[in-house]
Amino acid sequence: MEKKQDRRVRKSKDSLKNSLIELMQSKSVNNITVKELVIKADLNRSTFYNYYCDIPDMLKKLEEELYTEFLYTIERHIYKCDKNIDISEKVSLFLQAIKSCIRLSNNAFCLSSRVITIGFFVSVK
Repeated sequence: MEKKQDRRVRKSKDSLKNSLIELMQSKSVNNITVKELVIKADLNRSTFYNYYCDIPDMLKKLEEELYTEFLYTIERHIYKCDKNIDISEKVSLFLQAIKSCIRLSNNAFCLSSRVITIGFFVSVK
């Protein structure tokens, strides 16, 4: 995993992520603007642009974070035999996140094939 982020950065990114999820519950991601996202998150536009180019870039980076965390968990569980990890809980959370993204997207964007493949593989096992 990468080194820890500053708490303010994590708080800002979490606020943006949670605000995006809230907005996606009522409208298509294609109809969400950066302006309404930052208003909902109570942040400045410049804060958004410090981390993301646009909404699709934000979605892509969130997906990459989810994917990376998932693989990291699997790696720790399989290769390092970390007995402190409840792998079933992590897999369940990962699959719930995928289902939420698909449900919220209203077909406005597609998750990458690698995430869908991982989700399918895990659900079959």
